[in-house]
Amino acid sequence: TRARSTPPPPGGAAGRVAALGAGFLDGWISTGGVVIAVYLTWRRLAPEAFIVTILVYFLVTDAMRVASYAAFGYWTGAALGLYLRVLPLTLCGYGAGVLLRRFVLPAGAFRAVVLALLTVYAAALVARALAP
Repeated sequence: TRARSTPPPPGGAAGRVAALGAGFLDGWISTGGVVIAVYLTWRRLAPEAFIVTILVYFLVTDAMRVASYAAFGYWTGAALGLYLRVLPLTLCGYGAGVLLRRFVLPAGAFRAVVLALLTVYAAALVARALAP
């Protein structure tokens, strides 16, 4: 049997530079999920493996974020109130994603929609970071 190797990033050296830049931006402007979602999508994981991997990623990074916010005094009543105000929108987005994936869009179309939304989100984050 042949050993399974990790495929190189697309685009050779340019792909590696783009991946490095994306990782830098991800850390600098705290986008977290965008880069991991793009990476996991590029790896073409099975849907079940994708979901498990991204859930573990978010649980670990969010737990680290909560611990650091609490330790440094950023976890305030105002911050908690903001989280509670956006919770309904978050749950609606989750429900819409499940509905689209399971009942409305075929897998290829769903993947294209997700990648388009991630691209728009990434562009908005970059624009916000560059704004004065």
